[in-house]
Parts: sequence; C-alpha cells; structure tokens
Amino acid sequence: MAGHRPLRLSSNASSEPLKVPQNGILRGGCGYGMDARDVDFPEVVTSTYRSGSVIETVWGISANHGGGYSYRLCRLPANGKTDITEECFQKTPLRFEGTKQAIQFYNGTRVYFEGMKTSNGTYPPGSEWMRNPIPACKPHGEPSTSPGCPDGTQFEPPVPEAFGFGVYRLDNVAGKWYFEWSIVDRVVLPPGLEPGLYVLGFRWDTEGEDQAWASCADIEIVD
Repeated sequence: MAGHRPLRLSSNASSEPLKVPQNGILRGGCGYGMDARDVDFPEVVTSTYRSGSVIETVWGISANHGGGYSYRLCRLPANGKTDITEECFQKTPLRFEGTKQAIQFYNGTRVYFEGMKTSNGTYPPGSEWMRNPIPACKPHGEPSTSPGCPDGTQFEPPVPEAFGFGVYRLDNVAGKWYFEWSIVDRVVLPPGLEPGLYVLGFRWDTEGEDQAWASCADIEIVD
C-alpha cells in the first residue's frame, strides 16, 4: 500500500470514469483506439451463466505498468452497447473467489499461487481489487529484455517465467499470435440477478502510468 491508493493504483484512477472524447478516440499516454461501443465486432461469443455462479476470467499483459484491477457487471441497456457507461459498471462490482490465482501457459499448463486483493480504499467503497501479480523490471518498469530484467524485478514473480512485459509470439502453424502466459482469476456473480444480457467489464488501473485499461465480454444470465 502507498497512502490511500489501493494496491498502489494511480491516485485518482479508481474513482474516475473512463472518458471518451466525442470523436470516438480514447487516447492514453502511449496509445489510442476506437471506442469499442462504436465497433461492430464480428462473431461475438456470448457466454451463459447462472446468477450466483463462479466464473473464470483470463487476461494477458503486453506493456506492464503494475497497479491493480477489478471486474464489474453492467446490464446491457435497452438501446444497446452504445449506452454503456462507467457509472453502470460501478453499480455492480464483482468480488473475487478467495485469493487463489494462476498463471496459464500457452500449452495449457497452470501454476497456482496466492494473490493479493484488497477492499480498503477502493471505489466504489468496499469493492475488491486484485494486485497485478506480474512484477515489472527495476527500477522504473522498463520492458524486459532477454535474458530478463537485468536489474531484477520490483517484487518476487509468482512463477519464474512471468515478469516484466508480456511475451507474445506468432504460432506459425495456427497462423495467429498468442501470449506465452496469462493471468487466471475466479470471480463471483451476485445472486438475484435478473435474467438477460450483461457486459462483463475488466478495468486495470496502472501504477507506472496514469492510465486505465478496459476490456469487456458479453454474457447472458439465465434461470
């Protein structure tokens, strides 16, 4: 912890909504992209769950800026995804099932370890945030280079292979890119959710940069 920042998040990121300019471009300190609400994604997969169930989530890192993250839920508005807001996600933060996490390698192998979560100083109050378990390189989170972080890592890696920036490679057989390792969590859907379409949101507030990264997945709650 550092001051009142949960898991050493940037000082205002946990309470500030993500802002999208009117031109649809979301610009950060080192990149930009289209507002996903305006993109017609092809072949979207909608996963089906029951209210109160535990679901598994997986995410991967490219540029590692530390910090912590949370998962939230938003009921799909009547007018569709263009009406999704940060305020909607903040109404239903999800809690993690315990503190057990895993690193999953591209070959399917998993290594489990004890994660670090907190509900102290988070926003919305009482919501849970999990520390990004992958340490950046010393001294200031520089990209890792072969054979590794020359000055060491900012804390002990959960597994020897997972540190610094994420590693992704091209599978020449499958013809697509993949992460060599990803981070696995288990989160709990609240009981009593009305059946229907929802958006599962991932929000990562970084420490090394004043940035917030977000991604979403379509899910359906059924009886």
